[in-house]
Amino acid sequence: MKAGDLRHRITIQENQPVKDAEGIVQDNWVDIATVWAAIKPLSGRELLAAQAVQSETTGTIEIRYRAGITPSQRAVFGSRIFEILAVLNIEERNRELRLLTKEVVAGG
Repeated sequence: MKAGDLRHRITIQENQPVKDAEGIVQDNWVDIATVWAAIKPLSGRELLAAQAVQSETTGTIEIRYRAGITPSQRAVFGSRIFEILAVLNIEERNRELRLLTKEVVAGG
């Protein structure tokens, strides 16, 4: 991995649900790390569901190795949110991670 490829600053977030005063559980995404990354879209498609158009983009995000990254987390780049579908430790060398992601934009 070349340092020059890591030109996107992303934030890894983890969901820590909280209960409000009425006992309703709500998502609470907490920042756990901000890292340099390479974002690489692989494919895109549009879906028509319940008369609402959604666009879905799959791709990869490559980052330097960091312990503790899991598919239950997400990556945020500006206003874009990427669900992490899988985490690959390239060649099991603890040097770089490839995150397989899905970005869903409602109304896109």
